[in-house]
Amino acid sequence: MISHDNGVILVCVPYSGADIFENCYIQIQKPDCISSFDTKRLPNNKILTENTLGKAIRKFHDYDLFAIVKSPYQRAYEMWMSGQSKLKKSRIKKQTIGEYYENLLNRWDCVDGDKIQTQVEYLKSDDNNSYFGASDVNFKVENLYHYEDLIKNKFDGVNDFLSYNDMNNLSYYIDYDYDETWRENYDKNSIDIVNYVFDEDFSYCGYGKI
Repeated sequence: MISHDNGVILVCVPYSGADIFENCYIQIQKPDCISSFDTKRLPNNKILTENTLGKAIRKFHDYDLFAIVKSPYQRAYEMWMSGQSKLKKSRIKKQTIGEYYENLLNRWDCVDGDKIQTQVEYLKSDDNNSYFGASDVNFKVENLYHYEDLIKNKFDGVNDFLSYNDMNNLSYYIDYDYDETWRENYDKNSIDIVNYVFDEDFSYCGYGKI
């Protein structure tokens, strides 16, 4: 999501709940914000993600950036759930969360094109000032708001940011697909693997490990 009137970019991290924020918020501030997926209003008719997002951040380098982040455990579970359907189509047996990420790390029993996506890789450029192939872009998103707070209607933090940028406040945030049983899919090995794979996400996004 981008607002040229207010100089703000929402950096959309996959499986973080940013898409829910966009769906809820753009209904409030329609004229001023362009959805990351509104290709008719975005440059070159391309979704604002990865390389195109990097180019936008480079072009509008003085815009304020913010992002929605999620517990690495819940996010890993949701990516694992999405991955299971891909495994089934490829006739690869079902895997636990730990097995799934361990296999992706080692490229064993995994689907071509399936990959690990950390939150950090979306939240800052790499050491070479590159961002998904967009060069000469140097940034870190420091305005981070937790998905877990938003689904509990704790909007104070994000609304302070929005108010500072003369934008309307967020008034609701509803995840209709929230699965309260996601924790039940974790065993010790899965916890250990997720702790390792998403180690930087825990520290950068402000989450503790089990």
